[in-house]
Amino acid sequence: MIGFAYALTPTTVVRGGYGIFFQPLSYPGWNSGVSGGRDGFNTSVVLNSTNGGITPATMFDKGFEGAQYQAPPFYNLAFDNGKYPGAYREFNNGHLPYTQQWNLTVEHQFAKDLALNVAYVGNKGTHLISGIASPNVLNPNLLSMGNKLYDQFQPGQTTLDGISVPYAGWVDQLTNGQCAPTVAQALLPFPQFCGGMTALNENGGYSSFNSLQVKAEKRMSHGMWMLVSYTWSKFISSGIDQQFGAGYDQYSGLISPYQRQRNKSLDSQDVPHTVSWTTVYELPMGQGHRFLGTQNAFASRIFSGWQINTVFRAQSGTPYIFRSGQCNIPSQFGMACIPSILNGANVVNTDPGSYDPGSGPLFNRDAFQNGSNGGVFSFDPGAGSRTSGVRQAPFEKLDFVLEKNTKITEGIKLQIRAEFFNVFNWHFFSQGTTWGQGQAFITDVGSPLFGQWTGAVTTPRNIQLAARLAF
Repeated sequence: MIGFAYALTPTTVVRGGYGIFFQPLSYPGWNSGVSGGRDGFNTSVVLNSTNGGITPATMFDKGFEGAQYQAPPFYNLAFDNGKYPGAYREFNNGHLPYTQQWNLTVEHQFAKDLALNVAYVGNKGTHLISGIASPNVLNPNLLSMGNKLYDQFQPGQTTLDGISVPYAGWVDQLTNGQCAPTVAQALLPFPQFCGGMTALNENGGYSSFNSLQVKAEKRMSHGMWMLVSYTWSKFISSGIDQQFGAGYDQYSGLISPYQRQRNKSLDSQDVPHTVSWTTVYELPMGQGHRFLGTQNAFASRIFSGWQINTVFRAQSGTPYIFRSGQCNIPSQFGMACIPSILNGANVVNTDPGSYDPGSGPLFNRDAFQNGSNGGVFSFDPGAGSRTSGVRQAPFEKLDFVLEKNTKITEGIKLQIRAEFFNVFNWHFFSQGTTWGQGQAFITDVGSPLFGQWTGAVTTPRNIQLAARLAF
């Protein structure tokens, strides 16, 4: 990490910095990639009492004595054949995730209590923990085989639709296993394993964030402090990184590893414009102030110490995520159906900020690829972006606090607060955490309820009273 600060003039300072910050290949719940990928090296042994618990099933000093089980490790290369191994440990990988962060700031003081700060702030994430590069998926070019992909091999059958069984005994392994011996399964790079596979130390994620940040501050004088800030930014990511599986665009099997370039998109949390305005104002009342000044101790306690605090925030809406649940693609391709938006089409039927739930759907289904046929996709993943450029309504909120500080004695102070959150009771259709039913509007183009409001909305006005005695 490196940084500098240089005073151009007595009232103007330039600051800058650059740093590289490494992270472990883990985060809460990830367990450094050792929680899975251990098939064949662990087992579960169950011992039961023979008389309903009157005597224990075993004693600590006897261990698993009498239990019929095979102790690991199991040196059997076919141990997971016909099963869903899910996760594995990839050799010769494990680059530590890291971020590069940089900033350049110019700060100028216009008066003793007024300063302006303008900064460019950016960062880039590389080798982020991810789930976008499963090795056991089919190339989308094979979608041209259509319904043949679902055809199943029968015991003793060695070829089907021109495709040969991967190896002798494969049909029996899968028939007695956890997935069907279909043509699609036979074409996989690892046809013996069911489902997609994710390396526990996969680190193919990336992100980039660039922003202009402006801050004006009026320091406390004449009983008032004020801070106004504005951020103009753009956040791009691969989507499935860091909090893998935590968000509605954070799951594997969304975009084929053969089309990884499609992962690059606006992040679901991209907010291009944010304005915040914070003020603290001590009311000029009571002893030592212009109004209601008095020498009476009791009256001074009543009129003095009043303060108003406000916090206003306005920001752009986050992007909507559109998918189609009517997606006829075999799971072996590891991809979902993402409809594109037709050129020149009007996606919304009305301004999201003035939407009336009784007016019908917010979105126009015909504005989307395959929307005219109900959003049905058959052996076609669609050409849409992982995250759309259509945004939910902008968000605004004003919080207000009326505070009274009273000095009872030299060492005892009483504070009483009335706190008004969302004081004007503004409501916005809130974004959920999962696509489709979990969002404010149903964004499944294949759903008959596409565009309908789900009932999700931001919290209403909340008022609370608080008192604190400090001594």
